[in-house]
Amino acid sequence: LPALRSLKLWGGGWFSLDGVRGLLASPLADRLEHLAVMQQTFGDPLAAAVARASPLAGLRTLDLSDNNITDAGAAALADSLYLSNLERLTLR
Repeated sequence: LPALRSLKLWGGGWFSLDGVRGLLASPLADRLEHLAVMQQTFGDPLAAAVARASPLAGLRTLDLSDNNITDAGAAALADSLYLSNLERLTLR
């Protein structure tokens, strides 16, 4: 998957938070420009994992919609050292 630039993981309960963490630590993560992890119940632990993922430094869009992320999770994303290239963040 060397050309992978965009990944959407959407609902269905077919992946876990640990699976997302594994993806964020994989060699694929540093290629991503667009990431969506939507309609899950991972909440603030997902936001924290994304915020700490240095391979996501090239990410331009991030959609974490419908994940029960609170102000604490949003603050973790805003304070991330690695998400400074984001052009769009969606948390609805």
